[in-house]
Amino acid sequence: MSTLILTAQQAVKYGQDVLGGKAWNMAWLTRQGFPVPDWCVLTTGAFSRQIEVCGLREYIASQVSLLDGSFDPEKVGQIAQSIQLEIAKYPLEKALREEILQAIPAGKLSANYFAVRSSVVGEDAEGASFAGQMDSHLFQRGIDAICESVVEVMKSAFNQRALLYRIQKGLPVNDIKASVIIQEMVEGQVSGVMFTAHPITGCRHQALISAAWGCGEGVVSGICNADEYTVDLFADRLQKIINEKDVALVFDQDSGRGTKEVQIEPERHKVACLSDSQ
Repeated sequence: MSTLILTAQQAVKYGQDVLGGKAWNMAWLTRQGFPVPDWCVLTTGAFSRQIEVCGLREYIASQVSLLDGSFDPEKVGQIAQSIQLEIAKYPLEKALREEILQAIPAGKLSANYFAVRSSVVGEDAEGASFAGQMDSHLFQRGIDAICESVVEVMKSAFNQRALLYRIQKGLPVNDIKASVIIQEMVEGQVSGVMFTAHPITGCRHQALISAAWGCGEGVVSGICNADEYTVDLFADRLQKIINEKDVALVFDQDSGRGTKEVQIEPERHKVACLSDSQ
């Protein structure tokens, strides 16, 4: 069995060093029987292979060595840009492209939309979530679009945000390991994030849900204002703050891939996007 790409069912046997943090958590959810949209993951081995095949290992090492712990955004940005420009010169290696074609039926690739997302070793560890640091590419369809998105996600492991975050958290910049998730896309009317422990108080008896119209990327990226629901997990209590939601991220039907920002009708700006029963 290839360890360059793993289906959701195969991934449950592997750890974070192969899957990265996000895919490892998704594998746990899959193993527990939660309804996770079907997915596969190009492992950290695939990430390393792409870097090696493109002959970029030494170049990247020489560039990140110039950081020397610097937290100067301008310096980090210049180094990040130089690394990303080099990675972008090369398409996804043919063998990795073939792995994707074998893992996802051709009919699905041409008919369904997918999200292509990062999964970093050390992600979701204590004090280091990497949330929003790397790129996600939503509503991608067809092998060419997916392969292009995979390279873009790999490239974003070295973007300015991600490098500054690593330096701030004291994480290594000279041995970055990431995997790339390819997951069936769900076009949500309402999407968001649920914290199973309240992120402000730390209380594990309360969950906090941040939700907005459209795709969840609007909430994660901070583009969209979100309603906030504090839900008691062991009692029938709900507190909510309904904010003005004037924009949403939705599927870009004009281009046939990705998302676009749209204006919300004024009469829905202050309407709760989730009902109490939901």
